[in-house]
Amino acid sequence: MPMLKSSIWIAVFAIAVTCARAAPLNVPSDGSDGVLDRPASNVHLDLSEAVTGTWNDPVPESMKGKGIYDPVLWAVVYKYESVNVGFVSFGMHPTGAPVVWLVQGDVVIHGNVNLNGDGSQPGPGGFRGGDIVTGHGYSGGYGPGGGQGISGSGGSYATPGLGDGSSPDTVYGNAKVFPLIGGSGGSGHSGRFGGGGGGAIVIVAGGTIDLRGSIHANGGAGAFGGAGGGIRLVADRIIGTGNLRAQFGSGDIGNREGGMGRIRLEANTISLVDQGYPVASRGLVDEPLRIFPDSSTPSIRPIKLDGRLLGSDPRVLLPSLEFRNPGDYELEIEGFNVPLDSVVVARTVPGGTSTATLVGGDLGHSIWRATVTLVDGTVDIQVRANLP
Repeated sequence: MPMLKSSIWIAVFAIAVTCARAAPLNVPSDGSDGVLDRPASNVHLDLSEAVTGTWNDPVPESMKGKGIYDPVLWAVVYKYESVNVGFVSFGMHPTGAPVVWLVQGDVVIHGNVNLNGDGSQPGPGGFRGGDIVTGHGYSGGYGPGGGQGISGSGGSYATPGLGDGSSPDTVYGNAKVFPLIGGSGGSGHSGRFGGGGGGAIVIVAGGTIDLRGSIHANGGAGAFGGAGGGIRLVADRIIGTGNLRAQFGSGDIGNREGGMGRIRLEANTISLVDQGYPVASRGLVDEPLRIFPDSSTPSIRPIKLDGRLLGSDPRVLLPSLEFRNPGDYELEIEGFNVPLDSVVVARTVPGGTSTATLVGGDLGHSIWRATVTLVDGTVDIQVRANLP
């Protein structure tokens, strides 16, 4: 799974960023999803219909417009010639993967591109809210910054969710929204699910992104609110009078809202009127263009539980397993490019967190082990590394 947290990140704010270079970006899009030209109607992209494969493979003609799900990158990738749309909504991929648009030419958004959490359900790339519990207890939200199951809290992302159980340690990701990931879910309570996290999208355009409408990746409302998601726009020019939102979802329990999401703009010229909420970090386009993590990017994933091999697909909740014998189990974790003095943490929902111990290896490839407590029923396991 992609690295989820770094202890140091820098946000750069500016009114405008310009560069003398005016040539369009060389976007790695073969245009095999065609032209998306529906400015006056609603568009629903069902991510579950995507072809499973490698992101840069051509989309088969019979599946044109469906995109490709790349399980290594955990992303549904659409490769368009151009985009001119009104209102866009998404159906979730079974893995909860985020959305990537690679566009050869221009992108014009007239209406709203909606990646909001909806109640307990996340937007694509986000994480769902905690379950309803009996009595007066709390359930943990899902995701690397999920609301706590002991005392309850909003989901976290760029900032901690509100509540007795959240802390700055639940913050993850970075100001560049790279790798791409959404917001975490808030805690559930008696009679009420937690709010789902906002989703995540990156739009890369060879020409201009003209935002006349909006892109929203807000957290969902619930017992405790979900965190806002992630939005990253990359283009030669980013212009328009529209708005970008990745804000927290509201909470019913003492107004315990989720944390804020992240917004990133990269272009040779940026002249958006709206600064985003939260305010977007801004910068020039990287050379070479970076869209997906490469082999040097830190990553970590669980590989064995109680001696059982786990799947290789870095899905949102990896893995969901049915357990009939509650107790403590050994979890083996594999890291790549993870410094050996990092703090590696395993989290089970329901359950709690435990710190892993380094077993062996080096910076390139390391093995860690943690003892996790599992309960009767379905258990989701998540791992993360906090870099030094």
